[in-house]
Amino acid sequence: MKPAPSSSAGSRSTPVGATASAATGSEPSILDMTQPPAKPTVAFAHLGCEKNRVDTEHMLGLLAQAGYGVSADESEAAVVVVNTCSFIQDAREE
Repeated sequence: MKPAPSSSAGSRSTPVGATASAATGSEPSILDMTQPPAKPTVAFAHLGCEKNRVDTEHMLGLLAQAGYGVSADESEAAVVVVNTCSFIQDAREE
């Protein structure tokens, strides 16, 4: 078996198994691949009492602080949290 022809002097060779575009930097590097994915956008559907509304606002603040996108438009969000209240009468009396 004959050895493969050598490349011309001064040219860069591409490691075995790598593509030419990887060698030129046009694909993400390994460091880019280790970055965590972007956090999704979250919207809330608030159904309930005033106590529930305050809880919703608190959760929105925590998510925004943690780096999640927050949207008022449910159709734009990747995740929609439905926050409901099962004890409406108790909350009204309080």
